[in-house]
Amino acid sequence: MDATIDDIGIKYDIYNDNMPYEKYYNWSEKWIKETYRLLKNNGTIYIAIGDEFAAEINVILKRTGFYFRNWIIWYYTFGENQRKKFNRAHTHILYFTKNKDRFTFNDREIRIPSARQLIYKDKRADPLGKIPDDVWQFSRVCGTFKERIGKPPCQMPEDLLELIIKTSSNEGKLEK
Repeated sequence: MDATIDDIGIKYDIYNDNMPYEKYYNWSEKWIKETYRLLKNNGTIYIAIGDEFAAEINVILKRTGFYFRNWIIWYYTFGENQRKKFNRAHTHILYFTKNKDRFTFNDREIRIPSARQLIYKDKRADPLGKIPDDVWQFSRVCGTFKERIGKPPCQMPEDLLELIIKTSSNEGKLEK
């Protein structure tokens, strides 16, 4: 395939994401294999990526030995303006674990009230709430936002990162 992968055309310090498809695929395969090697047996990986290469990253993760948990959509209402296609208002977050059965998933830390509880007053609803769906709505951190720290091109909102951290790690535990 001769197409060029151009994630979003951001100028990074030393990284160039405008490379031929095969080169980008091979580079992605290399760093994913290295994360697999370094990650603890009960570890978790989340990868945020745009449309152009999400499917390939999913396949590379599976071929490397990671176990698929969820394909999360991070939806934001303040989308990225496009000129010749629909505006982008989402990012894919691929959630995989190294071990199929042994991994951290702190469901009690992330539960939210459900419609069953709040609207329908259903007595069968879990009083702790429900586990969030696989579509997450958080605003992007755009260049003019007060939350912006320096010039990282793809800064993620702290609330989104907090959800990932609470879900897949335990406070005060650093495994070596």
